Parts: sequence; structure tokens; C-alpha cells
Amino acid sequence: MEPDAAIVMDNAVYRSRRLEKLPTSIWRRTEIINWLKSKKIEFDRIMLKPELLKIREREKSQYIKYVVDEMAAAHGITACHHTTDVKSLLHEINLVTAETWSNCIMHVHKEEQCMWDLDMTVDELVDLLIIFLSSSDEDDSSSDDNEGNKASDQ
Repeated sequence: MEPDAAIVMDNAVYRSRRLEKLPTSIWRRTEIINWLKSKKIEFDRIMLKPELLKIREREKSQYIKYVVDEMAAAHGITACHHTTDVKSLLHEINLVTAETWSNCIMHVHKEEQCMWDLDMTVDELVDLLIIFLSSSDEDDSSSDDNEGNKASDQ
């Protein structure tokens, strides 16, 4: 794929693996506190677990990152698998002009023709190779026959 491309995916589990886990209600209070500290999110040490989880809830959007998104971003590709991402993608699609789209189609037709030409060339070369090997085998066997005939003639 070319840079600045976009991939639209469903929310299958294997494409929704997060880079890091966010605190949940099964986490211990100290684990939640450590997570908040690691993100430099302010909280009061006397807060109870439900209060800490409210802070996590408020801040979580900036920490939800998916492995596939990061892998795609490393190659200049946008991975879309959320409604808001798809809406953004649709906005970008609306920016494509008829002329740009026409140029893309012409490019695809040219590339397609190149691939057909290449396929024909490969087929012709393979046919020549097969014929060459076949005729070589026939030449060898006929020369063996001729040598055998010469020996018996003497």
C-alpha cells in the first residue's frame, strides 16, 4: 500500500488488540493508582477505587490505542475501525474530484495492460523453453540412433 492510504476494518477481536490495558474494576486500587501516576494524571490519594475509575473513564480516550493502528501508522497508513474514523474517511473521499478519480482509473488501466503484456511475455518464454528442451531431447536421441547405425555399418 502507498503512504497516505487508509484501511477500513471491522472490529474483529484480533484487529482490536490494544497496546496497553486500561484499568478496570477488577484491578486493585494500587494498580489503578500506579497507572494514573504513569500517565501523569492528577488524583487525590484518598480517593476510593470507584472515584479513581471515574478519572480513568474521563481520560481513557487519549490512551486507547490499537496495535494495528500503530503498525499502520508506522508505514504512513491510516487504520479506520471506529465510526468516527469512518466518518472522517468519508469526508476525505468527498474531497476526491472527478478529474483525480479519472486519473486513478487511467493509471489502473495502464498498469493492468502492463501486467497482461508481462503475462503474455512470460507465457511465450515458458513455451520457448519447453519447445527448446523437447527439441534438444529429440536431437540427442536421433544423433544416438545415427551413431549406432554408423557403428553397425562398419
